[in-house]
Amino acid sequence: MLTAIGATTSGQAARSATILIDVERPDMPTALSPQIPSVSLEVLGERFPLVLLAQFSDGSVLDVTESSYVTYSSANTAVATVDPNGMITGGSAGSTAITATYALNGQNVQTTVPVTVPPPVMTVSPVSLSFASQNIGMTSSAHQITVTNTGTGPLRMLGVSASGDFSETDNCTSSSPLAVNASCIANVAFTPSAVGSRVGTLGITNGFNVVPATLALIGTGIGQPATTTTVASSANPSILASSVTLTAAVTPTSGSGTPIGTVTFSDGSTTLASVPLTNGQATFTPTSLSVGSHSITAAYSGDSNFTGSASAALTQFVQYAPVGTCGGDVGRQILQPIHSDGSSVFKQGQTIPAKFRVCDANGASIGSAGVVSSFVLTQITSGTVTTNVQDIVDTNNPDTAFRWDATEQQWIFNISTQNLAANTTYVYTIVLNDGTNISFQYGLR
Repeated sequence: MLTAIGATTSGQAARSATILIDVERPDMPTALSPQIPSVSLEVLGERFPLVLLAQFSDGSVLDVTESSYVTYSSANTAVATVDPNGMITGGSAGSTAITATYALNGQNVQTTVPVTVPPPVMTVSPVSLSFASQNIGMTSSAHQITVTNTGTGPLRMLGVSASGDFSETDNCTSSSPLAVNASCIANVAFTPSAVGSRVGTLGITNGFNVVPATLALIGTGIGQPATTTTVASSANPSILASSVTLTAAVTPTSGSGTPIGTVTFSDGSTTLASVPLTNGQATFTPTSLSVGSHSITAAYSGDSNFTGSASAALTQFVQYAPVGTCGGDVGRQILQPIHSDGSSVFKQGQTIPAKFRVCDANGASIGSAGVVSSFVLTQITSGTVTTNVQDIVDTNNPDTAFRWDATEQQWIFNISTQNLAANTTYVYTIVLNDGTNISFQYGLR
């Protein structure tokens, strides 16, 4: 491992990245031999570093354990495995052999190391744990390890410990000694401290084996994952002054955990409310939404574990009550003297009052400005001929538009029939500002 270290002219330390250089002899060794002729492992997961020595023709003996010319293999990987640097790891009871091969220029020399793993006095299930990706600083749900006494007598449990970004709780020491075939439990949780792959071990020590059993623990830490925010309405369209609930849901796009923080509900550029999240959801019953369409969004503020996000716009429609009694009359239809069934006939030339009411969900008649968007004559039928039109309706002053009659709690427009023809049927449409309309007709004689 080579690193260049220096200093700038101002005295600041400077350090290069470290590089690795493999230095090998150009000649083949005449023989290979392990420093220890055989290996006996005690427990599951026990690791033993093999040391490999090479003898050369000039009489020199060198440690070639990590030489790039050396490869290792196990005859039975269920009993023991070996990594590229000669580290042996016990797996299960039995015997195997580790073969080391030094190869150069088409030639090779080998040596074999017997490895035995005796029957365990305890078994552990599972033999390793892999955790799902977890947000930094957040603790995963616990994974369970079961330790069983498979020996011939009581087994004294000395302790269980976790390393790295892992923690454990267990009942093994409190259950000690374990009777034959009895078990204890260790619960392991993962709390990553940094982004990326995180590794650790679970060590289990008993009074029979000198070396503790070691289990591999692995998980992945992730930073602040993105979130997705959606907003939904309990009723769309809703009725003016009725109960409607807006619900925002915030979910992470990766990893686990539940976002906390607040969600801000807005109607276009107007903030309606900021509501804290509970179990990833926030709800709000707005009472101030006027008749018409509203562009509702929900924006999540983010927290220490999750980034913020905003929902797509939800178009919430608010309408007048479609049916029901409104100030003593039926709402949302033409009122007397014009019959709603279209059977009214009036004398040509007289003034005909068009009246209607619209109400909120509580049956209150609405007289606020802007209820009527437009009022037009849409169809004329004379004999068998029907003509579609879009004509302004003639009126008698001062009724140039529908006006609110506060005394009667109704809208009224005095239609002048002076310029209309007798023996003809006329159809009208009142367009309301909630996007709906009231249509009616009458005949002239």
